[in-house]
Amino acid sequence: MHVLIEIQPLNKSTGAREAVRVSSAQDRRITGLSGSVWVPALLQPPVLTIRLFDGEGRPVPTRGRRLILADVPPGQDGRIWSLSGPSTSQPIRLLNAPQAVAFTPAGLMVPEELRETLRP
Repeated sequence: MHVLIEIQPLNKSTGAREAVRVSSAQDRRITGLSGSVWVPALLQPPVLTIRLFDGEGRPVPTRGRRLILADVPPGQDGRIWSLSGPSTSQPIRLLNAPQAVAFTPAGLMVPEELRETLRP
């Protein structure tokens, strides 16, 4: 698998955004793709770096690169977990957990009938 990334940083002297295309491959078939120049500059494909912490604040081992998987330790279901490290403009989607995300536990919005079941 090869990665192609196009970014458009702001040129401060002209005020214009200029496309910069980088590639993970040193392969003429890829670096000349679609009549554009793709500079071989990536040493490895980008990965999503997120650290998960259980309700006690202990790190939880994860596996996966683009889809992060973690096992829920005994007694940690229903607890308030935390995470650190996501730096993305895309939303984080929880696939098999409640879609309740907040900056602090105090700001967590859950339905009234479920509030009593949460353990801090």
